[in-house]
Amino acid sequence: LARLAGGLPVERELPAFLRFAGRSGALGNASGEQLTSALDRLREKIATTRRKRSPVEAPATHTGAYVDLQLAHGYARIGQHERARALEAQARTALQAGLTDPVHAYLVAAFEARVEQAIAGQAPETPLPDVLGAQLAALDRVARYKVDRLREASRILEPLERPDAIGAFSKKQHDARGPEFAALRALTDVAMRAKEVARLVETAARSDETDKARLLDGCFDVLLELPEAHAAPILLRAWPVIATLPEPRRAVLYAEALVVAGHFGRTELVPDLLEALGTAVRVVPGNELDRVLDQSLRALRRIGLRNEIAELLADVETHLASSTTNLRARLALAGGLAFLGDTARALPILDHARKALGESMTLTARLELTRALAQAYSQAPLGHALGGITELAGQLRDITDSFGTNSHYCLSVLHFVESLVVGITSDDLALGEAGRRFVEDDEHLIRRRLHRDLGGPS
Repeated sequence: LARLAGGLPVERELPAFLRFAGRSGALGNASGEQLTSALDRLREKIATTRRKRSPVEAPATHTGAYVDLQLAHGYARIGQHERARALEAQARTALQAGLTDPVHAYLVAAFEARVEQAIAGQAPETPLPDVLGAQLAALDRVARYKVDRLREASRILEPLERPDAIGAFSKKQHDARGPEFAALRALTDVAMRAKEVARLVETAARSDETDKARLLDGCFDVLLELPEAHAAPILLRAWPVIATLPEPRRAVLYAEALVVAGHFGRTELVPDLLEALGTAVRVVPGNELDRVLDQSLRALRRIGLRNEIAELLADVETHLASSTTNLRARLALAGGLAFLGDTARALPILDHARKALGESMTLTARLELTRALAQAYSQAPLGHALGGITELAGQLRDITDSFGTNSHYCLSVLHFVESLVVGITSDDLALGEAGRRFVEDDEHLIRRRLHRDLGGPS
């Protein structure tokens, strides 16, 4: 009952026909046609743009095949299953000769798994099949680095985990979070994996500051891969340990714990987590604030806790007002404001970020700002959202790189394209008004029933 009182996670509670209410072909909703058209226009823009390619850039067929897989995932998210499967087949054909290469073999299989999960209507955070975990663990150091570079940049492949490819490679480890987490991937038995994660939490509680933060960070990632029956008790033990860390290190971990609670619909934990996060966010380093806000707001949006979002935004807005300007954090704030319907305050922040992209900046900064802006646009009204994201595609002409991953793909192109695809096919744009009304109306009825059955005030 406590979980229901907190809100309705879309993937768990919304009927499938309404999960697709904003999508083309479902209930005749016009927004579905608009999303499909926007994705069609993006696909055409990619195909016709003559980019300035670096001398060492990967073959266009290789990068193009992965772009097709990103688009396939986007079409699958908005209910265009035939187009998704056609692009998936096209990509596999383009890479057919290279599928004996372990890097291509893993990445193609992982993208295909994500496409199938999207077609099945599963949440983006659904873990990849265990067989892919074993395949990943078996890669040699160089192949693992090239796979992890794309996993690090891709919110399709890794919507929650943030691999550190360079860190792991330089430390000669398979997992930058530490050897404990590399070993976890070799455990296929769920109960054994859960037991080991619980042991790592106990180890974290006894460890020094650095190891404690590292172990908790890794454990929160792994909890998302476990069934709720195993993960929930570990979460209950893990999140209070965060309070034993110095204040500047707490906010990121509270945000990660909030993501786990939201993933499993454990909304009874949200008030205490938000209270702790609201205090910690006031001292979070500026370069981590956008990550904290992004993770926290995503978790709260997915379980429909609008009042809690408003409270968190108020805490963050106060912090931003007294700190140096952090444009990506302000974009996360703007996305939250737009979600709450306060577009009058959100749109000026979006406009400021759009103008900033017209200035000179490093490629890394451009890619990250583009992603943050596309994500913020996805919370805005449909016309503003699709218009803004479509305009971002004009930067594609100058996107290229000379990274070592060009042996298999151009990382910067895939990073850039995916940001736009994910923005267009976000939960909030794809769900549609019919789905939103269902969630809000059903929450009202559930809360009324809870008040009646539990003796609350009428």
